[in-house]
Amino acid sequence: MHMLKELREFFAADGGAGGGADLRLAMAVLLVEVARADQKIAAGERAYAVRVLAHFLDLDAADAEALLARAEETSRQANDFFAFTTVINERLARPQRIALVEHMWQLALGDADASPEEMQTISRIAGLLHLTHGEYIAAKMRAREATGVR
Repeated sequence: MHMLKELREFFAADGGAGGGADLRLAMAVLLVEVARADQKIAAGERAYAVRVLAHFLDLDAADAEALLARAEETSRQANDFFAFTTVINERLARPQRIALVEHMWQLALGDADASPEEMQTISRIAGLLHLTHGEYIAAKMRAREATGVR
């Protein structure tokens, strides 16, 4: 939870700067990519993504919903993850990137098990975020503990 607090403080200090908006969208797009990796975004996954965005980025529910809608449209038009992970790598410290991957795992595990497509998507994103294999696995284990999925 310490990492989450740091991320919220980062966005509060960042204010409304354009770079902050780009970062918020990049994070939201990556959550959408995980949710739609198995070709469907379940209502529970979408609701979880809104909650994560609201909490992670210190947004109210309406703003988080609007950001997610924009991210869904952006995701449909995107060819790859690189543009989004580049923004995140430039703006977030490693602990914040690890926290983001942990939330991706929680999103994927929300329906009791991550699909192979979700696992592959998270793995690719974690690699592009320059996380070590150990950081990736630790994020997955914390997500399993948080969701109660073994």
